[in-house]
Amino acid sequence: PPHLPTRPLARPPDSKLETQPETHTETHNTHTTQALFFAAQTLHIKLRHDFDQLPRQSLPDLQQSIVAHVYRFSAGPRNVLTKLCLALAAFAVRTHASELWGAGRDVVATLVATFTKSGTPEHLVCLLELLHVLLAEADDDRLDVDRDVRRAFMHTVRASSARVLEFLAQTLAQSGNNAKVHEGIFRCLASWVFWGDISCATLMGAAPQLVSATFTALAAPHLFDVAVDAALELTRTYDDFRLHGPVCTVLVPGVMAQAPRLRDAIARGDDRTVTGLTRLVVELGFSYMDLIVGDAEINQGEVVATVLQSTLSPDTEVARMTLPFWGNLSRKLREAKDVEYGMNG
Repeated sequence: PPHLPTRPLARPPDSKLETQPETHTETHNTHTTQALFFAAQTLHIKLRHDFDQLPRQSLPDLQQSIVAHVYRFSAGPRNVLTKLCLALAAFAVRTHASELWGAGRDVVATLVATFTKSGTPEHLVCLLELLHVLLAEADDDRLDVDRDVRRAFMHTVRASSARVLEFLAQTLAQSGNNAKVHEGIFRCLASWVFWGDISCATLMGAAPQLVSATFTALAAPHLFDVAVDAALELTRTYDDFRLHGPVCTVLVPGVMAQAPRLRDAIARGDDRTVTGLTRLVVELGFSYMDLIVGDAEINQGEVVATVLQSTLSPDTEVARMTLPFWGNLSRKLREAKDVEYGMNG
């Protein structure tokens, strides 16, 4: 596989990303998979806690070695690939200010250049997993690193948010029907929305199609779970019409378009779809509660009716998921009534 550059270059909501040994895979037997996982886990732990014990002159070779192993396990086992990507992310946090990441000391640019060089879908999957875990690993307090180093890394990488979003949008447009790549795109989107501190202007300026594509992906069974996670993070993050209007005008219709599907899923007893869409509709109602109890017409009745459908679900776990919505609605209505009494009193 191609290497990270050894000289300067010319020139993307699991909040704690931990994985467990898989009990089986299609291509590896159980004992081999567990041995690989624990080896990758040992490397990750070493880079988290014992990095300062490593000789400085060994770092370039170590970097190349981790990259080579990420390439090697691009096809799985998935938990081994994720651990190796977490290890490389921990390494990046420690070394981001060095020329190991090119003349510009740009971690994102170096990773993108390295893992897109071959143009193969397998290497795109590696890159998407790396971008998915990059900020999460940096924010994890189990990474034993100086606070200033952590902050500097987060600031530097977040500055690449627009570039990551553009890469995700471009990859989505060019990846055909590759399910693994598509899954990686939406996992990465959710992660960057959660950790990336991405403004509404940056998101809609760099990749507005990703927001609408998230709701399109809900219709694909193999993408449903990752699309729900991405939609949830978008709804939680861009929850103020005054500040996030351009995103909200896509989010609200996108979520409400799922109402007929949710009703149908409840009638059919499709637990997976009911759970995912209930989470999404409840989050919409919770995030935009001021609008729901406000005077502006945004089809509030449909939002409330859709949540009520889930409340009446025979699945008590699904019904319980709606309780925060009703509690928040009751509180907001009481507050509005108090204000009305105050004005008339």
